[in-house]
Amino acid sequence: SEASVADARVTLSAEIARAYVGLRARQAMQGLQERQVAIDRALAGLARERLNGGTASAQPVNAAEAQAFSSEADLARTGAEIAVTMDQIAVLTGKEPGALDTMLAAPAAIPLPPMQVAIGDPATMLRNRPDIRAAERQLAAANADIGVQVANKFPKISFLGILGLGGQNIGDVFDPGNIVGIALPQIKWSLFDGGRAERQVDVAKGAYAEAEARYRQTVLGALQDAEGSLARFGAQRVAFGRVLDAEQRAQRTVQLQEQRLAGGTASRTDKLNAERQALQLSMAAATSRAELATAFVAVEKALGLGWQPTGAEK
Repeated sequence: SEASVADARVTLSAEIARAYVGLRARQAMQGLQERQVAIDRALAGLARERLNGGTASAQPVNAAEAQAFSSEADLARTGAEIAVTMDQIAVLTGKEPGALDTMLAAPAAIPLPPMQVAIGDPATMLRNRPDIRAAERQLAAANADIGVQVANKFPKISFLGILGLGGQNIGDVFDPGNIVGIALPQIKWSLFDGGRAERQVDVAKGAYAEAEARYRQTVLGALQDAEGSLARFGAQRVAFGRVLDAEQRAQRTVQLQEQRLAGGTASRTDKLNAERQALQLSMAAATSRAELATAFVAVEKALGLGWQPTGAEK
């Protein structure tokens, strides 16, 4: 039961960590979307100026305004998701919705995994998982129950009262009335119980086999969880690196467009479009960073990292 409680705590900790990473990612996204809305509005304004000047048709204006409206809708949805996530974190920590809004309202960096993590012996590491410890204890309890049921097959003798003298206290021994009412010791035979004791042993052995199967399933599930979480984390690291590289190249393109604009070889629309593309990649980088942190949370949970059992649980 203690291991099951620990397992619930680990699961809760992981859920809080995921929610926190999600909150910081949405807050970062909100700041980028606000910049995107400003760019889209500027692009729509430039398109309308060209329409009014007779150098463009109405189609580019409609397309630019539709893009601006879409960006504003995305910004509104992100704001709602931030409020929902802050309430979720509050509830997960046992507080009423809104109780942590002041603490969490200011944006903060999306957390990143550490550079190195010491995991020690893999077998010991996996045994730190509370679900495996719980399965081990259930298996041990089922094994002990077999011994209990086997012991029930042997005869038992019961003595009533103090050494069979009919009382519950030493003073009763000197009560002549109790001496007269002495009850004989009783022996209970299970040899001729119609096989009931033997069936109880079989039931206990069946329960042990079931507990052993659950233990094996738990360990195999933990191994699969560990392999899967490590594979996803590794892939996400590669993806994050690629997105960061693309973001840097987009920022370089923005700088080049600024130089072309200053030299009169590019329009302001070209520069804004480059900035918008760079913002899109910055959003992708923020999302990828959050996914990397979330993947690390899954690795920690799968490998039993960052969790030390208490004295009772050991």
